[in-house]
Amino acid sequence: MNGGKSLQEYHRQAYRLQDMVAVCPSMQQVLSVALQIVDVPTANVLLIGETGTGKDTLAKCLHYSSSRWDQPFVPINCAAIPEALLESELFGHEPGAFTGARGRKQGLLEIAAGGTVFLNEIADMSLSLQAKLLAATEDLHFYRVGGTELVQYNARIIAAINRNIQDAILDRSFRADLYYRLNTIQLRLPPLRERKEDLLPLAKLFIQEMCERHGRLPVRELTHEVLECLRKHRWPGNIRELRQVIERAVILSRTDKITVDDILIDTVRLAPGIQITEEGNIKVEFPPDGIALETVERILIERALQAAHGVQAHAAKLLHISRDTLRYRIQKYGLTGTNPHGDKMG
Repeated sequence: MNGGKSLQEYHRQAYRLQDMVAVCPSMQQVLSVALQIVDVPTANVLLIGETGTGKDTLAKCLHYSSSRWDQPFVPINCAAIPEALLESELFGHEPGAFTGARGRKQGLLEIAAGGTVFLNEIADMSLSLQAKLLAATEDLHFYRVGGTELVQYNARIIAAINRNIQDAILDRSFRADLYYRLNTIQLRLPPLRERKEDLLPLAKLFIQEMCERHGRLPVRELTHEVLECLRKHRWPGNIRELRQVIERAVILSRTDKITVDDILIDTVRLAPGIQITEEGNIKVEFPPDGIALETVERILIERALQAAHGVQAHAAKLLHISRDTLRYRIQKYGLTGTNPHGDKMG
């Protein structure tokens, strides 16, 4: 692969901490701490940041810039896997542990021996599984599902969360003791709207990547209008959104210059006549037949629940209302949410 390079060697070149874009002071501070801890590959790391801020990329950079670079990097999205399956994925299982468990299966903590396990969206892990993970990280051993034999492991844990960790602890959706265990080193990745200095270098990086990927003419210039457009946008999808916008512009561009006509940035609309401005404010333009107040209220509650991952206490805080008021409106509009402890409700 790539002139005889192994996959690990390729990733070691692709994910280098010193190559991360960090012009703004807050991102420079993140990179400075990351460079300090990269040579301490036994320390657990907690990455905090909104969706799309680059937590997965930073996790890879921490691994491939460390002395563990030639050992496995094992990522897992805790929100994308059902609880029962997630336990088996992490810890493995013995034959007969559950229906369909025909043979022994190694868990990811075992597979990642000497390397790194990246637990993305760890706040979506159930409390019972959080307890088992806590015990494993403290004792450096665990039992496979259905097993009685202790399994030793030696893997660095990098965990990531995309919501306010203190709110998650107060909501009792995340164990405080696990937080303290994983929080040896905490790195907060600022959202793109707080690191506008990085917009241009990130855009140039993505332009080069997309030109090569799609076989387009090398783009040498971004017009002033494009730069203003990028700076004014609020970037709710952060770096992931910017990358998608640049990819689309490179595909649409027919010259070596990206113009404002090539930049298509989605405007977030809540309903006809209602939209979120670049500053995050709500703008209302009444259509001829008007807008029902209840429609606006229902949409805002739905969006708050989505932003809070269904945790009512967090959603109520976002809306500046009490939990009881939020519960009443959830029932009023027949919405599905979660209670303050994260249990599903109809």
